[in-house]
Amino acid sequence: MSLWSLSLNSNSERGSGLHKAETHEFDFSSYSDRDHVTFASPHPVNLLPTGPEYVTQQFMLGTVHIEEASYEGNDQLIREWLRQLNLDSLQEQQKTGLFRVIGWVGDQLTAERLRGLFKFRAQDLNSYERLDWMVVVFGWFHLQMAFANSLHKQYLGTNAGRGLMQAFTLLERKGLNSVQTRGPFHQNLHDAILLIAEAHFRAC
Repeated sequence: MSLWSLSLNSNSERGSGLHKAETHEFDFSSYSDRDHVTFASPHPVNLLPTGPEYVTQQFMLGTVHIEEASYEGNDQLIREWLRQLNLDSLQEQQKTGLFRVIGWVGDQLTAERLRGLFKFRAQDLNSYERLDWMVVVFGWFHLQMAFANSLHKQYLGTNAGRGLMQAFTLLERKGLNSVQTRGPFHQNLHDAILLIAEAHFRAC
């Protein structure tokens, strides 16, 4: 590392010379005051516990024949998933209502139905029945699909142009001319967009 310093003339206070001095890379481990309280980590506001007993556990839920298009179906699914997780007893319900926060991930329709249940249960007697413990998160996968479909619609173009259609033709990617909701269309479109983007970046 080089350090440039400017020497000043004591009479005119004008720069009388520009000097270059070599300095060593700073090594904090060799710093004499490295243990000073200034460098200590701040106290945590709400320290999360760690250790084997706090490791996140994952469970594969069993499939059930319950539709998700209605409020009633989503209400049944909530009870079913909690039953499979052994959280349906009265004691566990009390713990859930008082101490737990559970993220609930679903597609946009599921998220809307659950938010509707929040409104229907807003006047229930306790936090468990009001679903206060539930945090609804819409599925990001569906957002990715919508974004890819939007790119397809905006930049498809033609074989004679410079859009996606020309790239699909040159890459011999079949079945990407129009948006489809069935089959591997989204995966194929996703892979093609990444490949085209990489080619553009490499060509820059």
